[in-house]
Order: sequence, then structure tokens, then C-alpha cells
Amino acid sequence: LPFLDKALSSEHHLGNGSQWELDLCLHVQNKGKLIFNPELKVNHYSNHSHFNRYLNQRNNAHNIVYVLMKHFSWDRKLAYLCYIILIGNQQNIGLLKFLSLIPRLGAKDSYHLFLNSCIGAFFGLKTYRKTYRKNPMRV
Repeated sequence: LPFLDKALSSEHHLGNGSQWELDLCLHVQNKGKLIFNPELKVNHYSNHSHFNRYLNQRNNAHNIVYVLMKHFSWDRKLAYLCYIILIGNQQNIGLLKFLSLIPRLGAKDSYHLFLNSCIGAFFGLKTYRKTYRKNPMRV
């Protein structure tokens, strides 16, 4: 699929390239039909000897924000940004998610995950703006 070569350029995905699968599915869905097979099995081979929890949080937050900003309409972008700031999830720790992590992880660890998530989301938005300011056409 030639349209995917440029659209899925990995130069914008940080770290281990998390969220490239979502990027791929959203591109294919926009170009045609995406078929889901629940019987599909995937073997993930990953070396976690270099795993840095905070850097991983930052990279994942960056990648998911970048990918979703690429594909969402302006109203969905706004709704998603409000969601990740106020509520959050594992990739983007928002205020409520941060508060819910404190009893389990402690204030310091929760704060560092929250901070790295915010930094990653900010740079994901920055990457999106830089990429699409040069080429404002949606991919």
C-alpha cells in the first residue's frame, strides 16, 4: 500500500514506536475497509532490560496524542484533550487518574508518571503541529 509509506513515517513515533498499530488501522480505515479477526494471535518479542518507566510513559503519551491528533476531527481533538487533562488513562495520566494512582504507587511515583505523561502529551501536540503546519492536508 504505497499511501502508507509516507503516512506511517516512523520519524514521529518516539521510543519503541508504540501506537504505530493504531496509526496503521486509522489510515487503512480512512482508505477502505478494515477487517478485524478476533482469532489473530500476535507474539511480542521485547527486550525490557533498558526499560525506563518514566521515559516510556512520556514516549507513549507523545505517540498516542500525535496519532489521534492526526486522525481526529477538530471536535474530537478538543474532546480528547479535555479527557486526557481531566480524567486520563494509562497512556495519558490526567488529574483523576493521578489521584487514583497515589494510594497504590505513592505520591512521588504518581507525580513523576503524571509529569512525564503531561510532557509527552505536550510534545505530541508539538510534533503534530510541526508536521501538519508544513503540510496542512490530512493524510
